[in-house]
Amino acid sequence: MRKRSGLIVAAILLLAIAPFFAAPRGGLHDPTELELRIFLFFDGTDRVEFREGFVCRHFAQTLKMNAASAGIRMSVVYVDFALEDVFFGHVVNGVRLANGTLVLVEPQSDKIFPCDALEAHLNQWVGIGRIELRNVTVVW
Repeated sequence: MRKRSGLIVAAILLLAIAPFFAAPRGGLHDPTELELRIFLFFDGTDRVEFREGFVCRHFAQTLKMNAASAGIRMSVVYVDFALEDVFFGHVVNGVRLANGTLVLVEPQSDKIFPCDALEAHLNQWVGIGRIELRNVTVVW
């Protein structure tokens, strides 16, 4: 009996969240923040191992493709930055929420943060000093 009630609860939960993963007629849409959080919770991109041949660019591209499959419009954001005249790059994702707010997503951790916190995010991500943003390119 316990197993059966667990299956019923799981089925109800799936029915409750299914609309978040169904692409609306007409293609991609801007999600609500809740819809984005639910998508990220169920998406497995952040659980892929970072390794040679699968780096930040691959995480961001995979998350964008998975979002599109779920009907969510998401961009890939290429960031060039410098640390003491040494140049680096990182790639995250961008999302325009249904209320018009632009947010960024770290595809390796599912962290959602405001666009104006990009430099602070990179400083924390790199963890070795104060970086200087050089270029940001957004590809929808």
